Amino acid sequence: MTSSNRRLAETGRTQAESSRHNWLDNIVQTRSASFLEAVRQSMGDAWMFVCQGSELRGPGDFLTDEVAGRLVLLCRNADGELKALFNVCPHLGAPVERMRHGTTRSFSCPYHGWTFSLDGKLIGTPLPEGYANTGFRRDDYRLPPLSAISAGGLVFVSLAGKPSGPGEFFDGIMEPLTGLFPAGDKCELVANYSLYSGVGWDNWLQKAYDLLQTDGDRIVFGSSPTAPAARPKLIETAAGHRALYLASDKRGDRSDTTLKSAAQDYLARHGLAVCLLFMRPNLLVIASGSALISVRADPLDDGCSVLRIRSFAPDREPDADRRIRLDQFQRWCGELSKLQFV
Repeated sequence: MTSSNRRLAETGRTQAESSRHNWLDNIVQTRSASFLEAVRQSMGDAWMFVCQGSELRGPGDFLTDEVAGRLVLLCRNADGELKALFNVCPHLGAPVERMRHGTTRSFSCPYHGWTFSLDGKLIGTPLPEGYANTGFRRDDYRLPPLSAISAGGLVFVSLAGKPSGPGEFFDGIMEPLTGLFPAGDKCELVANYSLYSGVGWDNWLQKAYDLLQTDGDRIVFGSSPTAPAARPKLIETAAGHRALYLASDKRGDRSDTTLKSAAQDYLARHGLAVCLLFMRPNLLVIASGSALISVRADPLDDGCSVLRIRSFAPDREPDADRRIRLDQFQRWCGELSKLQFV
C-alpha cells in the first residue's frame, strides 16, 4: 500500500470515505472501531510477531508497520537498543514516519514539523516562540511507547499495557524458535510478498497449520550403524504454540546442523512444505526445501486478512544457492493460493 492508503479510519461504515475504487482500499478505510477492538481483545496480552531482527541492523534503522489496526514504529536508538513506539504524533494524531523502512537520526511529523528522537522524545518544534507562556512542556509530548522483545532472531510487540511475562509466553517454544532464528544471525531479507485472503486471520492460521502439518509425519531419516532413524518431535506448549523440532543433541555422527540440512534436502526431493513453527496469535514458519518462510497473518475485516510472507537467507550466500532458495519460495507461494479452506 502507499503511505496515504495506510492511514486506517477507525469509524463507522456510514462515516467512512469510500472515494477510491480499489476494493482493498475501501475495506481498509471502512473497518469499524468495534472490529478492531474485538481483534485486540482476542489477542489479549500476547506477544505478536512483527519482523526479523536483521531488518533492524544498526543505530537509526527503523521499520513501520501495522499491528491489530495500530500503526507502530520499530527502531534502534543511538546505542543500538530496540525501541517500539506508536507511530502517531501526540499533537494531532498524524502518522509521524511514512516510509516503510530506512535509517534516520530522528523522526519528523509531516503535519506540523514536530521532531522526535529515536527514543520517542519530542526534541524540536517549529516557531518555539509561539509556545511561550502557554504551559507547554516537551516532556509531556512524546511518541507513546509499547512493549517489544527480541526472542531469538525475531521481534515481537504487545499492545497490552501489561503484557504477559516473556517467560510464560515463550515457555517451551524458545529452543525451537532460536534453532530456526538464532539471535544475532547474519541473514538478510530476500523475498517479501503480501497476499490478501478471504479467510479471517485466525481461521487462516489454524487451517493452514492443519493442512501443512500432515506432511510432517512423512519426514523420517534413514538409519545406519552410527546414525539411527530420526523423526522430528512435535512440541506443544501451554500458550498454544506448536513446533516440529529437530532436537539439538547429537545422533551418532550427525549434529543438529546436519539434521537440518537433511530435512531441507528431504523436503526439496519430495516436493513438501511443512509447518515447523505455529505461534499464536499471528505466526507460521514453513520450510519448503531450503526456503525458510515466515507468514504473519494480519486482520483486515471479518472474513478478510492480509498475509505478510517473507523469506530470509544467510548474508553473502552464493548466487547458485540463492537462486534455488528463491525458486523454492516462489513455488511455495504459487501453491499457497491453491490451499482449500472449507
